[in-house]
Amino acid sequence: QLSLLLKLYFHKENKDTGLSYTSICWPLFINRHKSDGEKMTSFIYPLYYYKERQEYRKLQILSFIDEKGKYITRKTLYPLYYQYNNSEEQSSRKYFFPSIFINKYPDLYKWQCYPFYSYQENKAIQLTEHRALLSTFKYTQSPEICSYHFFPLIWGSQGREHHNFVFIPFYWDRGDRFNRNLMCSPLYWYTQCPAYKQHLLLPLFHKQNYADESYKTRLFPLYFSEKKKGEGQYRCIVPAYFKQQAEDGSYRKFI
Repeated sequence: QLSLLLKLYFHKENKDTGLSYTSICWPLFINRHKSDGEKMTSFIYPLYYYKERQEYRKLQILSFIDEKGKYITRKTLYPLYYQYNNSEEQSSRKYFFPSIFINKYPDLYKWQCYPFYSYQENKAIQLTEHRALLSTFKYTQSPEICSYHFFPLIWGSQGREHHNFVFIPFYWDRGDRFNRNLMCSPLYWYTQCPAYKQHLLLPLFHKQNYADESYKTRLFPLYFSEKKKGEGQYRCIVPAYFKQQAEDGSYRKFI
């Protein structure tokens, strides 16, 4: 009977080490104290668990855990919720079942609902980013550039001195301060640069204007016109009209 009682209840106290230990039906109930302030209580773990020492505390009730240290705190309700905070680093992390993640840092904020949507803001580089459906859609903005895509059809970007937009396979527009290329597939093309401008409408029309005021115009197969600096110009309407004029003003005409 005495042996059975010792198994049901046990108590030990050491004044030299400052330790006090009690258990009832070990390990169903355990209580431990130290003179430095540390203490621990456990009842049918993990039904209840509590531990405390200098600058640290932990409480657990089944899958709920609450921890607090000098700089770090954690809260968990497994598997539904998790929270972490670090006051020294000024950072935090949160998780909500089944797929929501939130991260905070002094210069960075991230929010994600995987795989549907994510958001990021980086203050250090002044960047904002949106993503959706595993990056099928993406939008990014910074002081230097704004870019986006809707995979695989649409791609675009806009900077201080350039722009780019693609709608596959029908449309493409790209340019900067001095140049531009535009395509409406498969029929129309436009090109602009310091030397010339060009319009092309396949297969009938082509027009090109140069910086020196020269030009070419074709409306196939009926109309042709061209002017070259220092060489004169001509016009032709097939089959009824043709006129050629030189730089000195002389010309030839056929009707």
